Amino acid sequence: MVFNTQQLTAFFQNAPQMALSDTQRNRLAQEGLVTINDFADFKSDQSSDAFNNMRTSIPGVPPVLDANGDVVTEAIPAIPPCLISARCLLRLEVDSIAYHYYVSIVHEVTPQNMNYIQVLRPFYVEWEALEKLVDEHKLNVPVLSKHITPLKWIKSFKDCLLRTFGVRSCPLLYVIRDDELDNIY
Repeated sequence: MVFNTQQLTAFFQNAPQMALSDTQRNRLAQEGLVTINDFADFKSDQSSDAFNNMRTSIPGVPPVLDANGDVVTEAIPAIPPCLISARCLLRLEVDSIAYHYYVSIVHEVTPQNMNYIQVLRPFYVEWEALEKLVDEHKLNVPVLSKHITPLKWIKSFKDCLLRTFGVRSCPLLYVIRDDELDNIY
């Protein structure tokens, strides 16, 4: 489902969501974050760069006149600095993480699953825990033997895949699931 204009405005400007002012949202748009799909280009480093750029004012450019005094190029107005609160920055970072996660597991990005209070706040708690699990020791893949029947091995193998995470921080069990829309838990 694509975000309509009203949902997009609510996402960026409602207090329970990003709580950005018109000025902040316009400045983010100048940095390239206009729609939800623009999060594809905003990972952690790009977001930090954009937020740093927003703190800096951009001087205006005077109009260029020809020899007759006619305007060749219009003046470009100056852009004042714009600060975004730490709370909004965190929420935008969480949105970016969630967007990339949904895309990586082939889940549609909808207004419902991008709701910060109901979905993304608990998602971020789980994400931080997942990141800690990714850094922990890797499990050994069970070995098929005389004492471990194929049916028991499959169960232990799936358990091992559930606890092993790939480069996108997704459990490897996603690779062998029957339906790509199935929840593995």
